[in-house]
Amino acid sequence: MKIKRNMNVKKIIIFAMILFEFSIVFLFTNVNFDNSLVSNNSSLEEEDVGAGFQSDKIVPKTTGIVKTAILRPNMDKQHDWDGSPTPHWSRIDEVSPDGVYVTWIAGDELQLERFAMDVGNVEEVSIKITKVEVHIRGFRYWTGAPNVSIYCGGWTDEIIVPITTLVIGQDEWISCSWSDLSGNYDNLKNLQVRIEAGDWCSGPPRNGYCRIDTLYCEVTYELVDMGLGSITLRPNEDILTEWVYNTQPHWSSIDEEIPDSERVGWVDGEENALEIFGFESAYFENVIVTAVEIYAYGHRYYSGPASASILLGEWTQNLELNLPVQGESWSNCRWNNLEGSYEDLQNLQVKIAAGTWCSANGYGYINTLYVVVTTDKLPLWRY
Repeated sequence: MKIKRNMNVKKIIIFAMILFEFSIVFLFTNVNFDNSLVSNNSSLEEEDVGAGFQSDKIVPKTTGIVKTAILRPNMDKQHDWDGSPTPHWSRIDEVSPDGVYVTWIAGDELQLERFAMDVGNVEEVSIKITKVEVHIRGFRYWTGAPNVSIYCGGWTDEIIVPITTLVIGQDEWISCSWSDLSGNYDNLKNLQVRIEAGDWCSGPPRNGYCRIDTLYCEVTYELVDMGLGSITLRPNEDILTEWVYNTQPHWSSIDEEIPDSERVGWVDGEENALEIFGFESAYFENVIVTAVEIYAYGHRYYSGPASASILLGEWTQNLELNLPVQGESWSNCRWNNLEGSYEDLQNLQVKIAAGTWCSANGYGYINTLYVVVTTDKLPLWRY
């Protein structure tokens, strides 16, 4: 009887253990199943809110936190109007009109003023630009209204600005805006405002003109929650300049968004000469840099490919930067599986060595250079 009783107790214990394990498995299965549902629904909601970031895992989602910033001109991109001395941007960047202005007169129809803007007090890089409003103080006299457009990742449609036709001294503030934008921080850094002179109105007194005293942009943006995303950074410092041309500083010849005629390059006899550039800062919180990719626009002639490496905590291995031998085009190289910190990113540098000389009069050059930094959130145990 005692043995039989012990056997019954053992059966009960074994049954209880089996039941407990089954319950645990069932519980965790449900937890995983529920999480997968949340994840799937989340991806559907986030599908159209990329704000310019590239990602193959998580599309950043907007947070609902909306901010505004005031941006003022800080560079002339084109200055066809009258206004001496240049730069023209410095004549219209003040907070309050000061009587210094830029103007166009009858006969200068369709001439352009185009200004780059500063980034104001925007410190966050994980943003989605939703609206840009241009504010202008000025007036026109016997001319048509000027046209205004902005560059925010691409040129917007022009808006005719109805500046008053009143007499001198009757300045007024006018504004025009573009909504439903989806710009990112890189677009903000390269924001431009273009103003095209209006048509001359025939008739007396036939000395029409238009004048602009002050101009600024009001940018509305929303903060973005970046799980895995990327940001574009451009050079802003010369660390080492061994190539022969172009103007000093070298970084300013290659930092534009759209390639232009300015360049830096090497010539026959400068094999392995170096250019090292520092880059603008980017603000991230609790992220790790997982990849960096260099993009260079340029050309080489009777010269071997250049080589590049990056400083992200330490210098990486050299990779080939194979600029084309037929015409100008883009070339790139990428470093993966990185573990760069926020501090490493603040000190990011790019080093490019000139290609090996192949024949007499060989050379190579770069018109534009930028890097795309891919980030991911740090694991919880590293916060």
